[in-house]
Amino acid sequence: MSDLPVPPEDSTGPESAAGGQAAVYRPGGPTPWAVLMCKFSDVAAQPQEAPFFEDLFTMAGAGKGGMADYWRDMSGGAISLTGSTVFGWFTLELSLATARTWTWPGARTDLVRACVEAADTAVDFSAFQGIIALLNAPIDSGSSMRQVLKVGDGEQEFGLVNLDPGAWFNTFAAHEMGHGYGLPHSFSDEPAFSEYGDGWDIMSAETFGGRSPTHTHPRFAKSGPALCGVYQDRLGWFRGNEKLDLSSLGRGATFTLSALDKPPPGIRLIRIRLGSSTQYYAVELRMPQATGWDSGIDRPGVLVRHVRDGVPYLRQSMSRVQDLQPGDYFADARENLVISVLGFNMAERTATVHIGPRPPVGLLTGARMSPLPNAAGWHNSAVEVHLTSTAAPGRGVPRITFSATGAHPINPTTVTGPTATVKVTQQGSTTLCYAAEDESGAGELPRTLRINIDKIPPTTTRTVSHPVPGHVTIELNGADPGSLSGF
Repeated sequence: MSDLPVPPEDSTGPESAAGGQAAVYRPGGPTPWAVLMCKFSDVAAQPQEAPFFEDLFTMAGAGKGGMADYWRDMSGGAISLTGSTVFGWFTLELSLATARTWTWPGARTDLVRACVEAADTAVDFSAFQGIIALLNAPIDSGSSMRQVLKVGDGEQEFGLVNLDPGAWFNTFAAHEMGHGYGLPHSFSDEPAFSEYGDGWDIMSAETFGGRSPTHTHPRFAKSGPALCGVYQDRLGWFRGNEKLDLSSLGRGATFTLSALDKPPPGIRLIRIRLGSSTQYYAVELRMPQATGWDSGIDRPGVLVRHVRDGVPYLRQSMSRVQDLQPGDYFADARENLVISVLGFNMAERTATVHIGPRPPVGLLTGARMSPLPNAAGWHNSAVEVHLTSTAAPGRGVPRITFSATGAHPINPTTVTGPTATVKVTQQGSTTLCYAAEDESGAGELPRTLRINIDKIPPTTTRTVSHPVPGHVTIELNGADPGSLSGF
């Protein structure tokens, strides 16, 4: 596809002001939060001590798995929580009984104001960009986004967060702090889970579209997942060489996409602008981690989000999954755009994807197995798959990309020319993914082939007995130990 100039770092990218979006807050460097421990006037309990919140919300917790680590990792080191400070406990003039008569969640700003008033003589709020109000009894947890508050003798914009005891854990805190950095929720195209419908983005906590992408931290409980690439980019945390801008009006091409958490070099986000509009598709790769914020994600997947006015909407593939696997593709018929997944390289933490218009008639790859499987679809020896592609008239010699998952994984491989041979030797079930691309960049819709191999022969045991003179009984027992195909 056609490369586009990378937007200036102070712009909002394809979702710029031309599309009607308001200016985007782009934090950089220290982003100090005033963390206020507040008690309702009729509740004396102090459910936690200051050191817990210092480790959760300030640089005292660096390296301990709290918010200092989360926002360092999400921003690639672009921001820190340097200067964040825990204050209190402060006793409010507000009672819990009165607060429960307020209208929620609309009263969140008033609740933070009550905490600011209680701490006003002890805290210089001009030193902070955000305020986290910690309440000592269950009432409400959330955020009022970024708002201007009167503090001291002046006014200042803050990210506003309020958390009661039920929200003192990583996932909830990261979600609400994301609002404090100016981020809205994320969405999906699933009718049952539209808002909060993205199972791979912290801004869909805690519903996550019905998924469970979190893991448990030993001190800060439920944690993860990461912030999606669209929002990392919106906050200005992608370097120019880590994202690629394309146009839906351009030619097709095959790209290597790095996992969102992979350090440079590599393209971690592909943005495909839709014609002359400010809308675009964002493509990212998420992979499971042994440790880290995405360690609750169960399998690798390529995610496609439709971004409108800076807000991402997670889309489904043609096979109705949101984390596209090798052989899956997403198609937008109106834009004449197809995004195909051709394979994963687990060691390199990359995916091979093709992005371009729908394939022309005549671009086609056939697959032939040698030897052929039996009637049940199984082989008892290694298998060679012969791929043969034809290009549309006048399109030039095709090249073939193939990969495999399952018993015999094969990293994405591209062979120049109309033929390729793939050898599968490992026992079990292997799924081969393959597709051709012609010299114009047009790509075939990916195809898959399942190859089943069971090299272990069955065994027979014999038992001979003489129940009566002159008679012989022979008992034969068949077994298939270690069988993959069944007996």
